[in-house]
Amino acid sequence: TITRSAVIDKLQNQLSGQNVGLAFAYCHYKKRDTQTLANLIASLVQQLVQCLSTIPDQVRTLYTQHNSKNTRPSGEEFSRILQLLVARFSHVYVVVDALDECNPETRSKFIKKLQESPASLHLLCTSRDLGDLQEAFSEASRLDIRASDADITRYLEAQIWQVPKLVKFCTKAGDLQSSIIDKLVEKASGMFLLAELHLESLKTKTDVRSLRKALDILPKERDEVYKEALKRIQGQSEDESKLAMRILSWITHATQPLKVEEIQHAIAVMDFDPGDTTIDEEGLTDEAELITVCGGIAIIDQNSRVIRLVHYTAEEYFERRRGEIFPTAQVDILCA
Repeated sequence: TITRSAVIDKLQNQLSGQNVGLAFAYCHYKKRDTQTLANLIASLVQQLVQCLSTIPDQVRTLYTQHNSKNTRPSGEEFSRILQLLVARFSHVYVVVDALDECNPETRSKFIKKLQESPASLHLLCTSRDLGDLQEAFSEASRLDIRASDADITRYLEAQIWQVPKLVKFCTKAGDLQSSIIDKLVEKASGMFLLAELHLESLKTKTDVRSLRKALDILPKERDEVYKEALKRIQGQSEDESKLAMRILSWITHATQPLKVEEIQHAIAVMDFDPGDTTIDEEGLTDEAELITVCGGIAIIDQNSRVIRLVHYTAEEYFERRRGEIFPTAQVDILCA
């Protein structure tokens, strides 16, 4: 997503003042209900209109028709306006990030609408490697994006020296750092996420020997990595494990993203004693503790203050198994 933002920023700077349109969409699995076909196309329409010096008559007419009835244009109406707008520019650039996180039916229709646009529309989409998207873009240019082994190596070198225990182990056993890095780079398969989660698992080891054994049995499949991470979380002290599972349960079952303050209050309510009616500051879990007990599975977006799972694949893992992992979650949330 950061890479796509850099692309958009560069396009905005390079194309400023030219007869060129630019629009973008960031898909998110938590917004599937609101990121409908009509809303996605409407967003592109709005952005392209903002690229023009005057609002086209067709847009004004559509607005007047629906404003008087207090209704909203349909996806087809927005699509027709989109085609008209694209024709007004010499070139139009559309960037869609994380298309795989969009509802499958919606993304199929969205892609079709964009591909029906005039040839002056240039489309850049990013996604995981899914079958339906491979088929939809079978004739398009493709670039696989993965972290280089050198980049992951540099990342791991920096991270190891931020963990006093690992620094001590690597100082004691001269070849240990290179063994850790070589094995983690191999298991990461070009993903920083896997390298980070594997390193998180090594932080729990209490001696060099157990760490070396752990290196030999590191899983490579993502689901197995998440499974091992969950085992580590549940293997903490009773209070830490209980807190972590509550956090992960709230994040997994929430219908919309939760802010740090919201999850702090939700957990505080779950710890109410009979007769408690108010929450005080002393009953709120420290922000850093929320993340620490989750062992790298949850993170906080410092801009939005939203606490979320570390990756879309983590969300998929917990959604598929939430009945098994959180068997009493519905009752617990209801009682809170």
